[in-house]
Amino acid sequence: MKKRNFVRIISFLLTAVLVSFGFVLVLFRQNTVLQSRIEDEYFNSLNETAAKISEINYDLKKQLYCNSNSAKTAYFARICERASGAKECLARLPIKAQNAENIYKYLASVADYSKSMLSSKNSEKSKAGLKKLVDFSENLNADFNILQSKIKNRDDFEGDMKNLINNTLSKTSFSSDFENISQTSKTFPVLIYDGPFSKHIENKKPKLLKLKQKISKNQAKQTAKFILSTREVEYTGKENSNIESYTFKDKNGGVCAITKLGGYCLYLNKQSGKTGENISEKTAIKNAKNYLKTVYNADFKESYFEKSDNVITINFASVEKGVVCYSDLIKVGVSLENGKILSVEARGFIMNNHKRNIPKFSHPTDKIKKAVSDELKVKSINKSLILSDSQKEKYCYEVKCKTAEKSDVIVYLNKDSLEEENILFLIHSDNGTLTK
Repeated sequence: MKKRNFVRIISFLLTAVLVSFGFVLVLFRQNTVLQSRIEDEYFNSLNETAAKISEINYDLKKQLYCNSNSAKTAYFARICERASGAKECLARLPIKAQNAENIYKYLASVADYSKSMLSSKNSEKSKAGLKKLVDFSENLNADFNILQSKIKNRDDFEGDMKNLINNTLSKTSFSSDFENISQTSKTFPVLIYDGPFSKHIENKKPKLLKLKQKISKNQAKQTAKFILSTREVEYTGKENSNIESYTFKDKNGGVCAITKLGGYCLYLNKQSGKTGENISEKTAIKNAKNYLKTVYNADFKESYFEKSDNVITINFASVEKGVVCYSDLIKVGVSLENGKILSVEARGFIMNNHKRNIPKFSHPTDKIKKAVSDELKVKSINKSLILSDSQKEKYCYEVKCKTAEKSDVIVYLNKDSLEEENILFLIHSDNGTLTK
Protein backbone atom coordinates (compact mmCIF):
# COMPACT_ATOMS: atom_id res chain seq x y z
CA MET A 1 0.00 0.00 0.00
CA LYS A 2 2.78 2.35 0.88
CA LYS A 3 4.55 1.47 -2.33
CA ARG A 4 1.41 2.25 -4.35
CA ASN A 5 1.06 5.66 -2.63
CA PHE A 6 4.69 6.39 -3.25
CA VAL A 7 4.26 5.68 -6.98
CA ARG A 8 1.20 7.93 -7.08
CA ILE A 9 3.06 10.75 -5.40
CA ILE A 10 5.98 10.41 -7.81
CA SER A 11 3.54 10.38 -10.75
CA PHE A 12 1.81 13.52 -9.51
CA LEU A 13 5.13 15.26 -8.99
CA LEU A 14 6.36 14.35 -12.47
CA THR A 15 3.11 15.55 -13.97
CA ALA A 16 3.36 18.84 -12.06
CA VAL A 17 6.95 19.33 -13.19
CA LEU A 18 6.04 18.64 -16.83
CA VAL A 19 3.05 21.01 -16.68
CA SER A 20 5.18 23.69 -15.03
CA PHE A 21 7.90 23.20 -17.62
CA GLY A 22 5.35 23.50 -20.40
CA PHE A 23 3.92 26.65 -18.85
CA VAL A 24 7.40 28.17 -18.52
CA LEU A 25 8.18 27.19 -22.12
CA VAL A 26 5.00 28.92 -23.35
CA LEU A 27 5.82 32.05 -21.35
CA PHE A 28 9.37 31.98 -22.70
CA ARG A 29 8.12 31.74 -26.26
CA GLN A 30 5.58 34.52 -25.70
CA ASN A 31 8.28 36.68 -24.15
CA THR A 32 10.61 35.98 -27.07
CA VAL A 33 7.91 36.89 -29.60
CA LEU A 34 7.09 40.09 -27.69
CA GLN A 35 10.75 41.03 -27.47
CA SER A 36 11.17 40.40 -31.19
CA ARG A 37 8.16 42.57 -32.03
CA ILE A 38 9.39 45.45 -29.87
CA GLU A 39 12.88 45.21 -31.39
CA ASP A 40 11.28 45.37 -34.84
CA GLU A 41 9.21 48.38 -33.76
CA TYR A 42 12.26 50.24 -32.43
CA PHE A 43 14.38 49.43 -35.47
CA ASN A 44 11.64 50.49 -37.89
CA SER A 45 10.93 53.67 -35.91
CA LEU A 46 14.60 54.65 -36.04
CA ASN A 47 14.76 54.06 -39.80
CA GLU A 48 11.49 55.97 -40.38
CA THR A 49 12.74 58.92 -38.32
CA ALA A 50 15.99 59.03 -40.28
CA ALA A 51 14.15 58.67 -43.61
CA LYS A 52 11.76 61.53 -42.86
CA ILE A 53 14.58 63.81 -41.69
CA SER A 54 16.40 63.01 -44.95
CA GLU A 55 13.26 63.83 -46.96
CA ILE A 56 12.84 67.13 -45.08
CA ASN A 57 16.44 67.98 -45.90
CA TYR A 58 15.90 67.44 -49.63
CA ASP A 59 12.57 69.31 -49.64
CA LEU A 60 14.23 72.31 -47.97
CA LYS A 61 16.96 72.32 -50.63
CA LYS A 62 14.36 72.06 -53.40
CA GLN A 63 12.46 74.98 -51.87
CA LEU A 64 15.68 77.00 -51.92
CA TYR A 65 15.95 76.48 -55.68
CA CYS A 66 12.29 77.33 -56.38
CA ASN A 67 11.16 80.55 -58.01
CA SER A 68 7.41 79.87 -58.17
CA ASN A 69 5.30 80.30 -55.06
CA SER A 70 3.13 77.30 -55.99
CA ALA A 71 6.14 74.96 -55.93
CA LYS A 72 7.31 76.43 -52.62
CA THR A 73 3.84 75.81 -51.21
CA ALA A 74 3.93 72.19 -52.34
CA TYR A 75 7.28 71.60 -50.64
CA PHE A 76 6.04 73.35 -47.49
CA ALA A 77 3.05 70.96 -47.32
CA ARG A 78 5.37 67.97 -47.67
CA ILE A 79 7.70 69.30 -44.96
CA CYS A 80 4.71 69.69 -42.60
CA GLU A 81 3.61 66.10 -43.18
CA ARG A 82 7.09 64.63 -42.81
CA ALA A 83 7.95 66.65 -39.69
CA SER A 84 4.75 65.42 -38.04
CA GLY A 85 5.54 61.82 -39.00
CA ALA A 86 9.11 62.11 -37.74
CA LYS A 87 7.88 63.31 -34.34
CA GLU A 88 5.58 60.29 -34.10
CA CYS A 89 8.41 57.89 -34.95
CA LEU A 90 10.80 59.59 -32.53
CA ALA A 91 8.24 59.28 -29.72
CA ARG A 92 8.18 55.49 -30.18
CA LEU A 93 11.92 55.07 -29.52
CA PRO A 94 13.13 54.02 -26.02
CA ILE A 95 14.86 57.31 -25.23
CA LYS A 96 14.12 60.01 -22.71
CA ALA A 97 12.46 63.11 -24.11
CA GLN A 98 15.23 65.43 -22.91
CA ASN A 99 17.77 63.37 -24.89
CA ALA A 100 15.99 64.44 -28.07
CA GLU A 101 14.61 67.79 -26.89
CA ASN A 102 16.24 69.93 -29.57
CA ILE A 103 15.37 67.45 -32.30
CA TYR A 104 11.70 67.83 -31.29
CA LYS A 105 12.13 71.62 -31.40
CA TYR A 106 13.60 71.38 -34.90
CA LEU A 107 10.72 69.21 -36.14
CA ALA A 108 8.17 71.54 -34.54
CA SER A 109 9.73 74.63 -36.11
CA VAL A 110 11.04 73.60 -39.52
CA ALA A 111 7.61 73.69 -41.22
CA ASP A 112 6.94 77.18 -39.86
CA TYR A 113 10.30 78.42 -41.13
CA SER A 114 9.54 76.86 -44.50
CA LYS A 115 6.10 78.50 -44.60
CA SER A 116 7.58 81.91 -43.89
CA MET A 117 9.51 81.66 -47.17
CA LEU A 118 6.24 81.70 -49.11
CA SER A 119 5.75 85.42 -48.48
CA SER A 120 9.41 86.42 -48.56
CA LYS A 121 9.44 87.41 -52.27
CA ASN A 122 12.88 85.80 -52.70
CA SER A 123 14.65 88.56 -50.75
CA GLU A 124 18.36 88.16 -50.10
CA LYS A 125 17.70 88.01 -46.35
CA SER A 126 15.19 85.22 -46.70
CA LYS A 127 17.49 83.23 -49.02
CA ALA A 128 20.37 83.61 -46.57
CA GLY A 129 18.11 82.42 -43.76
CA LEU A 130 16.95 79.40 -45.73
CA LYS A 131 20.56 78.53 -46.61
CA LYS A 132 21.37 78.46 -42.89
CA LEU A 133 18.42 76.16 -42.31
CA VAL A 134 19.52 73.87 -45.16
CA ASP A 135 23.06 73.68 -43.73
CA PHE A 136 21.68 72.75 -40.31
CA SER A 137 19.35 70.15 -41.82
CA GLU A 138 22.25 68.67 -43.79
CA ASN A 139 24.26 68.20 -40.59
CA LEU A 140 21.30 66.66 -38.74
CA ASN A 141 20.73 64.25 -41.62
CA ALA A 142 24.42 63.25 -41.54
CA ASP A 143 24.20 62.59 -37.78
CA PHE A 144 21.25 60.25 -38.30
CA ASN A 145 23.09 58.44 -41.10
CA ILE A 146 25.97 57.78 -38.68
CA LEU A 147 23.54 56.50 -36.05
CA GLN A 148 21.91 54.19 -38.61
CA SER A 149 25.29 52.77 -39.55
CA LYS A 150 25.83 51.84 -35.86
CA ILE A 151 22.44 50.15 -35.60
CA LYS A 152 22.27 47.95 -38.68
CA ASN A 153 19.47 45.59 -37.66
CA ARG A 154 16.97 44.90 -34.88
CA ASP A 155 19.41 42.56 -33.10
CA ASP A 156 21.29 45.65 -31.96
CA PHE A 157 18.34 46.32 -29.65
CA GLU A 158 18.58 42.87 -28.04
CA GLY A 159 20.70 43.91 -25.06
CA ASP A 160 18.50 46.93 -24.42
CA MET A 161 15.37 44.78 -24.52
CA LYS A 162 16.72 42.26 -21.98
CA ASN A 163 17.59 45.09 -19.62
CA LEU A 164 14.18 46.69 -20.13
CA ILE A 165 12.42 43.42 -19.31
CA ASN A 166 14.56 42.98 -16.19
CA ASN A 167 14.02 46.63 -15.16
CA THR A 168 17.78 47.22 -15.11
CA LEU A 169 17.97 49.73 -17.97
CA SER A 170 18.86 53.29 -16.96
CA LYS A 171 19.28 54.31 -20.59
CA THR A 172 19.53 52.58 -23.94
CA SER A 173 22.87 51.87 -25.56
CA PHE A 174 22.25 54.60 -28.12
CA SER A 175 20.76 57.24 -25.76
CA SER A 176 24.12 59.02 -25.68
CA ASP A 177 24.09 59.18 -29.49
CA PHE A 178 20.71 60.92 -29.43
CA GLU A 179 21.90 63.19 -26.66
CA ASN A 180 24.93 64.18 -28.74
CA ILE A 181 22.74 64.84 -31.78
CA SER A 182 20.34 66.90 -29.66
CA GLN A 183 23.21 68.92 -28.16
CA THR A 184 24.49 69.63 -31.67
CA SER A 185 20.97 70.71 -32.56
CA LYS A 186 21.27 73.66 -30.18
CA THR A 187 22.85 75.44 -33.14
CA PHE A 188 19.42 75.50 -34.82
CA PRO A 189 19.49 78.95 -36.43
CA VAL A 190 17.35 81.91 -35.40
CA LEU A 191 16.72 83.25 -38.88
CA ILE A 192 16.85 86.98 -39.50
CA TYR A 193 14.48 88.22 -42.19
CA ASP A 194 11.37 90.31 -42.70
CA GLY A 195 8.67 87.77 -42.02
CA PRO A 196 6.66 85.96 -39.38
CA PHE A 197 9.69 84.38 -37.72
CA SER A 198 12.11 87.28 -37.51
CA LYS A 199 14.23 87.38 -34.39
CA HIS A 200 12.12 89.87 -32.47
CA ILE A 201 9.04 87.71 -33.07
CA GLU A 202 10.81 84.47 -32.10
CA ASN A 203 11.94 86.03 -28.84
CA LYS A 204 8.73 87.80 -27.87
CA LYS A 205 6.95 86.88 -24.67
CA PRO A 206 3.89 84.60 -24.74
CA LYS A 207 0.81 86.76 -24.28
CA LEU A 208 -1.40 84.03 -22.80
CA LEU A 209 1.04 83.49 -19.90
CA LYS A 210 1.23 87.14 -18.87
CA LEU A 211 0.40 87.51 -15.14
CA LYS A 212 -0.09 83.72 -14.79
CA GLN A 213 1.20 82.03 -11.63
CA LYS A 214 4.19 79.70 -11.71
CA ILE A 215 3.34 76.06 -10.97
CA SER A 216 5.53 73.43 -9.33
CA LYS A 217 6.95 70.33 -11.01
CA ASN A 218 4.50 68.17 -9.05
CA GLN A 219 1.54 70.30 -10.17
CA ALA A 220 2.75 70.00 -13.76
CA LYS A 221 3.07 66.24 -13.29
CA GLN A 222 -0.61 65.94 -12.39
CA THR A 223 -1.55 67.90 -15.50
CA ALA A 224 0.75 65.69 -17.60
CA LYS A 225 -1.06 62.59 -16.34
CA PHE A 226 -4.34 64.03 -17.60
CA ILE A 227 -2.83 65.13 -20.92
CA LEU A 228 -1.18 61.74 -21.51
CA SER A 229 -4.23 59.83 -20.16
CA THR A 230 -2.17 57.72 -17.78
CA ARG A 231 -1.62 57.23 -14.05
CA GLU A 232 2.17 57.24 -14.25
CA VAL A 233 4.47 59.74 -15.97
CA GLU A 234 8.19 60.33 -15.80
CA TYR A 235 9.64 63.83 -15.46
CA THR A 236 12.26 64.22 -18.20
CA GLY A 237 13.49 67.79 -17.92
CA LYS A 238 12.75 71.36 -18.89
CA GLU A 239 12.23 73.23 -22.14
CA ASN A 240 14.04 76.52 -21.73
CA SER A 241 12.67 78.30 -24.78
CA ASN A 242 10.64 81.52 -24.70
CA ILE A 243 7.85 79.28 -23.35
CA GLU A 244 9.52 77.62 -20.34
CA SER A 245 7.99 74.23 -19.64
CA TYR A 246 8.31 70.96 -17.75
CA THR A 247 8.56 67.88 -20.00
CA PHE A 248 7.20 64.40 -19.26
CA LYS A 249 7.04 60.95 -20.81
CA ASP A 250 4.80 57.92 -20.23
CA LYS A 251 5.70 54.22 -20.46
CA ASN A 252 4.26 53.98 -23.99
CA GLY A 253 6.55 56.67 -25.40
CA GLY A 254 4.05 59.56 -25.23
CA VAL A 255 5.62 62.96 -24.50
CA CYS A 256 4.21 66.31 -23.45
CA ALA A 257 5.32 69.70 -22.14
CA ILE A 258 3.48 71.74 -19.48
CA THR A 259 4.18 75.48 -19.23
CA LYS A 260 5.73 76.69 -15.97
CA LEU A 261 3.40 79.69 -15.99
CA GLY A 262 -0.26 78.76 -15.91
CA GLY A 263 0.25 75.01 -16.42
CA TYR A 264 -0.93 74.83 -20.05
CA CYS A 265 -0.14 71.98 -22.45
CA LEU A 266 2.48 73.29 -24.87
CA TYR A 267 2.68 70.12 -26.95
CA LEU A 268 1.64 66.48 -26.88
CA ASN A 269 2.78 63.55 -28.99
CA LYS A 270 1.47 59.99 -28.58
CA GLN A 271 1.85 56.87 -30.67
CA SER A 272 -0.78 56.13 -33.30
CA GLY A 273 -2.30 52.67 -33.66
CA LYS A 274 -2.54 53.08 -37.46
CA THR A 275 -5.19 50.40 -37.91
CA GLY A 276 -8.57 51.18 -39.46
CA GLU A 277 -10.83 54.22 -39.74
CA ASN A 278 -13.76 53.53 -37.44
CA ILE A 279 -14.95 57.08 -36.75
CA SER A 280 -15.95 59.93 -39.05
CA GLU A 281 -14.07 63.19 -39.59
CA LYS A 282 -17.02 64.99 -38.00
CA THR A 283 -16.72 62.91 -34.81
CA ALA A 284 -12.95 63.40 -34.69
CA ILE A 285 -13.34 67.18 -35.00
CA LYS A 286 -16.00 67.18 -32.27
CA ASN A 287 -13.70 65.19 -29.95
CA ALA A 288 -10.84 67.61 -30.59
CA LYS A 289 -13.00 70.67 -29.98
CA ASN A 290 -14.30 69.27 -26.68
CA TYR A 291 -10.74 68.43 -25.65
CA LEU A 292 -9.54 71.98 -26.36
CA LYS A 293 -12.43 73.46 -24.41
CA THR A 294 -11.49 71.31 -21.41
CA VAL A 295 -7.73 71.89 -21.55
CA TYR A 296 -7.57 75.59 -22.52
CA ASN A 297 -10.96 76.88 -21.33
CA ALA A 298 -11.60 78.69 -24.62
CA ASP A 299 -13.82 78.32 -27.66
CA PHE A 300 -12.31 77.15 -30.94
CA LYS A 301 -13.39 76.78 -34.54
CA GLU A 302 -11.90 74.25 -36.95
CA SER A 303 -10.55 75.45 -40.27
CA TYR A 304 -8.42 73.05 -42.32
CA PHE A 305 -7.38 69.45 -41.83
CA GLU A 306 -5.16 66.74 -43.25
CA LYS A 307 -5.35 62.95 -42.98
CA SER A 308 -2.38 60.60 -42.91
CA ASP A 309 -1.91 57.06 -41.51
CA ASN A 310 -5.40 56.97 -39.94
CA VAL A 311 -4.76 60.24 -38.10
CA ILE A 312 -6.57 63.49 -38.86
CA THR A 313 -4.67 66.69 -37.98
CA ILE A 314 -6.99 69.67 -37.58
CA ASN A 315 -6.13 73.37 -37.43
CA PHE A 316 -8.18 75.26 -34.85
CA ALA A 317 -8.41 79.00 -34.16
CA SER A 318 -9.82 80.59 -31.02
CA VAL A 319 -13.16 82.39 -31.16
CA GLU A 320 -13.86 85.57 -29.19
CA LYS A 321 -17.18 87.41 -29.39
CA GLY A 322 -17.94 85.77 -32.72
CA VAL A 323 -14.55 86.65 -34.24
CA VAL A 324 -12.34 83.78 -35.42
CA CYS A 325 -8.78 84.67 -34.36
CA TYR A 326 -6.51 82.90 -36.84
CA SER A 327 -3.41 84.17 -35.01
CA ASP A 328 -4.30 81.86 -32.08
CA LEU A 329 -3.70 78.55 -33.82
CA ILE A 330 -3.66 75.07 -32.32
CA LYS A 331 -3.08 71.84 -34.25
CA VAL A 332 -4.72 68.68 -32.91
CA GLY A 333 -4.14 65.12 -34.16
CA VAL A 334 -6.98 62.63 -33.60
CA SER A 335 -6.97 58.87 -34.18
CA LEU A 336 -9.57 57.82 -36.74
CA GLU A 337 -9.50 54.38 -35.15
CA ASN A 338 -10.92 55.37 -31.76
CA GLY A 339 -11.18 59.17 -31.63
CA LYS A 340 -8.39 59.60 -29.07
CA ILE A 341 -6.24 62.74 -29.03
CA LEU A 342 -2.73 61.87 -30.26
CA SER A 343 -1.02 65.23 -30.71
CA VAL A 344 -1.35 68.89 -29.79
CA GLU A 345 0.84 71.81 -30.91
CA ALA A 346 -0.24 74.97 -29.07
CA ARG A 347 2.66 77.42 -29.49
CA GLY A 348 0.69 79.78 -31.72
CA PHE A 349 -2.21 79.96 -29.26
CA ILE A 350 0.04 80.43 -26.22
CA MET A 351 2.16 83.08 -27.94
CA ASN A 352 -0.73 85.19 -29.25
CA ASN A 353 -3.91 84.63 -27.25
CA HIS A 354 -4.90 87.51 -24.96
CA LYS A 355 -7.93 89.52 -23.96
CA ARG A 356 -8.74 91.75 -26.93
CA ASN A 357 -10.96 94.75 -27.34
CA ILE A 358 -13.01 93.43 -30.23
CA PRO A 359 -14.20 96.35 -32.42
CA LYS A 360 -17.58 96.65 -34.11
CA PHE A 361 -18.03 95.28 -37.62
CA SER A 362 -20.42 97.84 -39.07
CA HIS A 363 -20.59 97.29 -42.84
CA PRO A 364 -23.88 95.87 -44.16
CA THR A 365 -23.91 92.58 -46.06
CA ASP A 366 -24.73 94.14 -49.44
CA LYS A 367 -21.76 96.50 -49.25
CA ILE A 368 -19.41 93.63 -48.33
CA LYS A 369 -20.62 91.57 -51.29
CA LYS A 370 -20.06 94.48 -53.67
CA ALA A 371 -16.45 94.76 -52.45
CA VAL A 372 -15.76 91.25 -53.73
CA SER A 373 -14.84 90.65 -57.38
CA ASP A 374 -17.71 90.02 -59.80
CA GLU A 375 -15.88 86.82 -60.77
CA LEU A 376 -16.77 85.32 -57.40
CA LYS A 377 -20.08 84.20 -55.92
CA VAL A 378 -20.34 84.91 -52.19
CA LYS A 379 -21.49 81.94 -50.09
CA SER A 380 -20.98 83.22 -46.51
CA ILE A 381 -19.53 86.11 -44.50
CA ASN A 382 -17.87 85.86 -41.09
CA LYS A 383 -15.78 88.02 -38.77
CA SER A 384 -12.11 87.18 -38.40
CA LEU A 385 -8.71 88.29 -37.15
CA ILE A 386 -5.66 87.51 -39.27
CA LEU A 387 -1.94 88.25 -39.11
CA SER A 388 -0.30 90.40 -41.77
CA ASP A 389 3.18 89.63 -43.10
CA SER A 390 4.54 92.08 -40.53
CA GLN A 391 2.76 90.17 -37.74
CA LYS A 392 0.19 92.91 -37.15
CA GLU A 393 -3.28 91.72 -36.27
CA LYS A 394 -5.96 92.87 -38.69
CA TYR A 395 -9.71 92.52 -38.30
CA CYS A 396 -11.35 91.35 -41.50
CA TYR A 397 -14.52 90.06 -43.04
CA GLU A 398 -13.90 86.46 -44.05
CA VAL A 399 -15.86 86.03 -47.28
CA LYS A 400 -16.18 82.46 -48.55
CA CYS A 401 -16.83 82.31 -52.29
CA LYS A 402 -17.11 80.05 -55.33
CA THR A 403 -15.45 80.63 -58.69
CA ALA A 404 -17.17 79.92 -62.01
CA GLU A 405 -15.24 76.63 -62.04
CA LYS A 406 -16.71 75.74 -58.59
CA SER A 407 -13.40 76.23 -56.78
CA ASP A 408 -13.53 77.46 -53.19
CA VAL A 409 -11.92 80.82 -52.47
CA ILE A 410 -11.75 82.87 -49.27
CA VAL A 411 -11.35 86.65 -49.51
CA TYR A 412 -10.30 88.61 -46.44
CA LEU A 413 -11.58 92.19 -46.57
CA ASN A 414 -10.30 94.87 -44.21
CA LYS A 415 -12.96 95.63 -41.58
CA ASP A 416 -12.83 99.37 -42.28
CA SER A 417 -11.70 99.90 -45.88
CA LEU A 418 -13.11 96.65 -47.36
CA GLU A 419 -9.91 96.26 -49.37
CA GLU A 420 -8.46 92.78 -49.83
CA GLU A 421 -5.93 91.83 -47.15
CA ASN A 422 -5.52 88.27 -48.41
CA ILE A 423 -7.02 85.72 -50.82
CA LEU A 424 -6.80 81.96 -50.26
CA PHE A 425 -7.73 79.01 -52.46
CA LEU A 426 -8.99 75.89 -50.70
CA ILE A 427 -7.52 72.68 -52.04
CA HIS A 428 -9.73 69.67 -51.29
CA SER A 429 -8.59 66.07 -51.47
CA ASP A 430 -9.41 62.71 -49.91
CA ASN A 431 -6.72 63.44 -47.32
CA GLY A 432 -8.00 66.84 -46.22
CA THR A 433 -8.29 70.53 -47.04
CA LEU A 434 -5.32 72.86 -47.42
CA THR A 435 -4.95 76.50 -48.41
CA LYS A 436 -2.95 77.99 -51.24
